[in-house]
Amino acid sequence: MKEKKTRHESGYLDVGDLLLHYITCGEGEPFILLHGNGQSISAFRRQLAFFSRYFYCVAIDSRGHGKSINPSMETDIGYDVMARDLLQVMDHLHIQRAHLLGWSDGGITGLLFASAHSDRVLSLCMMGANFDISGLKRYVRFGILAAYYVTLPFVRQFRAADRHNKRVSMMMNQPTISERQLKNIQAPVLIISAKRDFVQLDHTKNMADTIKNSEMLILDRANHFAPIWKEKSFNMAVLAFIRRIQANA
Repeated sequence: MKEKKTRHESGYLDVGDLLLHYITCGEGEPFILLHGNGQSISAFRRQLAFFSRYFYCVAIDSRGHGKSINPSMETDIGYDVMARDLLQVMDHLHIQRAHLLGWSDGGITGLLFASAHSDRVLSLCMMGANFDISGLKRYVRFGILAAYYVTLPFVRQFRAADRHNKRVSMMMNQPTISERQLKNIQAPVLIISAKRDFVQLDHTKNMADTIKNSEMLILDRANHFAPIWKEKSFNMAVLAFIRRIQANA
């Protein structure tokens, strides 16, 4: 059966050093989707089709990803600046508060944003996010290093290689989110992981213990790509969490 396309509106926001691409669809409370490293808005197409039935959805191509590309190749890549981009998009769309859904690097951006701007966050749900590079499993850290050095000789010749290495370099050195920053998060948080995720389970448990208003969900028979391969379980878990928050508001 052919997948039904979700109708959406597309826009660009000038954030100074590039035009940030985003799309919107649906109606209701604002629900912002933040994708992972090397992905784009398209990674969330199943989530957009589902959550746009219940919320006003906004999906953003993170800088250096998708259609948010600066041809000059001088664009800064980092989770802090991505969190600032998110704030600018919310202000541009006149969104005072929103539910955030972050996958992998998008979850890291969500953590930083929720710590710095708790008054703008209704809830934060994230999948496969780490607050420090030590939280990644050893084979993942090795894979990141390999991906960086394999393409390093080509960065001056090919723009795609340069973009790739900037994204990978970010994962090699970031994030460095402190315990104080995690404790600053006031919004309800759902931390989703999987038994075969890229992030160590103890690291995820430590994060859940530190964020005072958080819940942890471990998906069985799933990996880092649960939003795709376990989309029904994933989507329903996020929706149920938000519905509980709305009921208690």
